Amino acid sequence: MPDDVLDLLVHAPEPPMSVDADRVVAGARRSRRGRRVLVGAAALTSAALVAAGATLLPDLRPGTALTPAGPTPPRVGPAPVSPTTTEPATSPPDGEQVWGTAQVMSQQRDRKGNRPVLYLTPDRWLCVGTIEDSGQVHPSSCRPAQAPVDDAFSTGQAWSLLGNLPAGVEAREYAVGLVPADITRVEVRTEDGPATAHLVPAPDPDLGQLYWADTPAVTDTTDPAGRSRVAYRGAAEVFSCDYDACVIEQGTPATDEPG
Repeated sequence: MPDDVLDLLVHAPEPPMSVDADRVVAGARRSRRGRRVLVGAAALTSAALVAAGATLLPDLRPGTALTPAGPTPPRVGPAPVSPTTTEPATSPPDGEQVWGTAQVMSQQRDRKGNRPVLYLTPDRWLCVGTIEDSGQVHPSSCRPAQAPVDDAFSTGQAWSLLGNLPAGVEAREYAVGLVPADITRVEVRTEDGPATAHLVPAPDPDLGQLYWADTPAVTDTTDPAGRSRVAYRGAAEVFSCDYDACVIEQGTPATDEPG
């Protein structure tokens, strides 16, 4: 054996031949305690994650319905404005409204299909014009309505659709006006013979009665002197007016002596 190896064996320190049991046991206890702490912390972390998952995740067990999420609150803004609808006009403007019932004087129609009409307005004007099938009236000539005296015609007119008729249609003339309430008949005498007028009570009793008659139109060859209006009480003729006097411009009564 070489000298250097023998010298190493002679001078090398001896390895420890005993074990400190107390130190080994204490180290082992520290290792187990550390593992217990780590395991406990891991268990707490897992439990926390499971609990959080139970509150965040839906219940997916069989037979369990999903609960829908609540609605998202709407954004608050200005309320929408509903479109306004305008109802179609069914009556004429103020001052031209029919006071009481409009009286259609004839079934003759003008170029627009409207018929001749007589009516009183709320502010007491006696008007003639045309009326649509819908009831809309179109005044043509209006005069202040004067209350008639006992033995006289009051506000009167002679009016025609002449010039506003379809081609080939013969024009007619309408004699209209007011008479006292006790008049039983009004007769319009023309060159073609007498025409009995319609009589209806006026909306205001002080205005007596409305009358109108459908007569032949006055033309360039017609002699107005041959026309007159006659009022009756029963069979008795009580007053009359000639053609010009019957058409009273300002509502001033005009009378003739009974014939």
